[in-house]
Amino acid sequence: DVVPGSLSLGDLVKVLRGLLRESVSVRDLRTILEAVADAAPRSKDATYLVESARRRLARQITSRVAGADGTVRAFRRRLPAPRRRARGSGLARRPACRIRPGTDAAMTDLFLVRHGETVWHVENRYAGVSEVELSPTGVAQAARLATWASSARLSAVWSSPLGRALATANASSGAAGLPVRVDARLRELDFGAGEGLTSQQMRERFPAAFAAFGIDPVANHLPGGEDPVAAATRFVACLHDIADVHREGRVLVVAHATVIRLALCHLLGARLGDYRQLFPTLGNCALTEVRMADGRPALLQFNVPV
Repeated sequence: DVVPGSLSLGDLVKVLRGLLRESVSVRDLRTILEAVADAAPRSKDATYLVESARRRLARQITSRVAGADGTVRAFRRRLPAPRRRARGSGLARRPACRIRPGTDAAMTDLFLVRHGETVWHVENRYAGVSEVELSPTGVAQAARLATWASSARLSAVWSSPLGRALATANASSGAAGLPVRVDARLRELDFGAGEGLTSQQMRERFPAAFAAFGIDPVANHLPGGEDPVAAATRFVACLHDIADVHREGRVLVVAHATVIRLALCHLLGARLGDYRQLFPTLGNCALTEVRMADGRPALLQFNVPV
């Protein structure tokens, strides 16, 4: 029997996260959620968390298959056809690049790189669009990336306008003998009220919103922050434009961890809200190579140290 209000807010978050990872019968989902809702604390925060989980589960059901025993089991989709719309992302298709008749599709290799480590790294503060300097470790990482860039046969170097990315890109552009081209669409996701805070500080200042963010960071982005769908849209549009400008080229793109992972999900047809599960970490100055052929992306390598 369920005791009304028997779960604390912290226990509720654990239960909901566990439920999102389990394979359960479709017909049991409603019963389980009703029981969890009954046991949840009587507060607006708890109601918000339960409803967020309910919406997430509803989306998951649409991307699962039912077994013979009536159990819904998650499965890994094969990568979709090129330029296919990312299901549930709300992102529009991009028209194909024009290719001259009788020629092969032009290929551009994009090396997506997260900037060097910053002074906020040790405390794991959310930097977002805040200006934060590279740490001594970050400067050394940028130097190693520059050594790679000196012999990488690069055609161009592009960068986010944020200082930590520019400092990283400048080192590589100098080594490669190329100017840095800056595009504001390559900036990091704006974390709103979370800018400059640690996870613990956000947990204390807005516990319900941060808990919901942990369940689905795209559907429940941080208060006052940028819509991650919009961030993925602008970043991917910029990558396509870069590929169009540097056809048959090799381009270094220095940007940021969250927006790069969101863009990878969009390019590969994965659900944006799963970016943390699909790409749990992105090392500073590690290489992620995406090949664009006629606007069609292929992930050649991910998070490879230089």
